[in-house]
Amino acid sequence: DYPLAKFHRALACLLSGNYAAGWPDYELRLISEDCPPRPALFPRWDNQPLAGRSILVHGEQGLGDEIMFASCLPQVIDQADRCLISCSSKLERIFRRSFPEAEICVADAGGALPREVGNSGVDFEVPAGSLPLYLRRSRSDFPAHAGYLRADAQRVVYWRRRLDGLGSGLKVGISWQGGTHKTRSPLRSIPLTQWLPVLRTPGIRWVNLQYADAGAALAELRAEHGIEVAHWQEAIDDYDETAALVCALDLVLSVDTALVQLSGALGKTT
Repeated sequence: DYPLAKFHRALACLLSGNYAAGWPDYELRLISEDCPPRPALFPRWDNQPLAGRSILVHGEQGLGDEIMFASCLPQVIDQADRCLISCSSKLERIFRRSFPEAEICVADAGGALPREVGNSGVDFEVPAGSLPLYLRRSRSDFPAHAGYLRADAQRVVYWRRRLDGLGSGLKVGISWQGGTHKTRSPLRSIPLTQWLPVLRTPGIRWVNLQYADAGAALAELRAEHGIEVAHWQEAIDDYDETAALVCALDLVLSVDTALVQLSGALGKTT
């Protein structure tokens, strides 16, 4: 009768690859006081047949979770007659490009959806994090993919040209700080000074992918250690540009942050 203990047992099962045992109690996240769910608009989908029916999948938790659980969306889109996807505004353009058969909408800061969605007669809704309960019961349920998200091809070409301007060598993106204090940022971050054995690797052109303000840290790295990290703020401020830059790189090295999910979902070695 202790939901928090059951939830953490679920996480332990997922970490060990025991997905069938882990996903059911992962549903306990939906009663968490830290992240109260938005009010339901339509009946909850519990793996009913979707042929000839419509479904709303709404994003939840952080950007990284939205991206990770989006790996299930192609199966839902294929099964349903109509699929609506609610996502963060940062992901709207990426999702529209990646899932053209679906209808993409953006919730407001309080989680409310556009009025037309509530009036559209949808048959079912489901939180994105609940899709694996039905679609990822074992390792064999995870489909092989070369990337299920799509960056803007023209912007990828643009960033490849910018990267070529750095000179020869591998172009490697880095991110060293993840999360917030509430999500254990100190445990998910590695100060740049501890990256020095990596950053001193010869023949590498380093590129900043850190979403937080990185100017001071990069200036200190340059002044004290002579290591240059290319920084383009426009690629940090706009997530669609971040995706294009990631696709133009050779490799991404990152701590535990949404960048890992983004670059993996784009098919980039990470």
